[in-house]
Amino acid sequence: MADLRDRPVFICGHPKAGTTLLRNLLDFHPQLVVFPEETSFFRSYLRKAHGLGLDVDPLTQLTVKEIYHYFQPKSDAGLPAEPQTRHFDYADIPFQQLVDRFTARIARDGLRHHGDVLSAAVLAFGETAGHPLEQARWWVEKTPYNEQFTGQILAWWPAARFIHIVRDPCDNYASYQRKHSSWEAGFFSANWNRSTTAGMQNLRRFGPQKYLLLPYEDLVQQPEEKLAQIRAFLEIEDHPVLRQPTKRGLLWQGNSMFDDQFNAISAAAVGRWQTVLNPDEAALIQLVTRRHLRMLGYRQQSPKKLATRLAAAYWRIRPVLYDLVKGQKRDW
Repeated sequence: MADLRDRPVFICGHPKAGTTLLRNLLDFHPQLVVFPEETSFFRSYLRKAHGLGLDVDPLTQLTVKEIYHYFQPKSDAGLPAEPQTRHFDYADIPFQQLVDRFTARIARDGLRHHGDVLSAAVLAFGETAGHPLEQARWWVEKTPYNEQFTGQILAWWPAARFIHIVRDPCDNYASYQRKHSSWEAGFFSANWNRSTTAGMQNLRRFGPQKYLLLPYEDLVQQPEEKLAQIRAFLEIEDHPVLRQPTKRGLLWQGNSMFDDQFNAISAAAVGRWQTVLNPDEAALIQLVTRRHLRMLGYRQQSPKKLATRLAAAYWRIRPVLYDLVKGQKRDW
């Protein structure tokens, strides 16, 4: 499609909510060009690109450093040759060819705005990885918190669509806390609220034709029904690859913080919080997030401890006070 660079799909949601699973279910669909890693384009790249204008050379250097570093051989930086990330080895991707295709695409199509850098980076990767771009309808990028940048995204790409994964905050915390042990339950809950509030506001603002809010639990417990919903949302054909998560077409066994390995969609992590969280943590999370739990149909408890109720009230109001004092929003 001639306008492929203007047809992005952004996967949104809180970290460890299931966004990687969704990306890897879409991974090898012939009508999608899926970038296999997070780019942090809106939260990091754009800040560093500020002041560079649309000058191709410095933007290319920044792209190599911030987006393509996954594929750069370690030997280029004087480091021992080894897999580029702890999750995946991209040694078969010809790095210089990837960069050359990126610069050639920019030279051919031009840069209307910084967003064209991201589309060029994704599509150049697709070409280098051997994806038949002539079949593609969309390119796909996944970075948590993409839901915070829908205004900028739609200003650049009016045809963009969003799939926002939301997960039971207790399970989400049980997984995330193993990676970031410094995050206390209240801090996490305030951040989860902000992400989920943004998703619900986006759904109301842009409508279900552009914004799909998808519970993780539904995806893993009713996969056929939810995959059909995703296919209809993206207007893509059914394909067997949607039923097995892969990364660049190779079997992906998950990025579970509990060392689970899967060969297919699995609901094993649903409800795990009941065995790994202490009751006070779970009660606090459910109190802080109770409004969204009720709206999304998640199970709730009624904690009786006064200390838990007071802590929950603090974490519900703290982000609001911060925004008022600082005049800005932040990730909590």
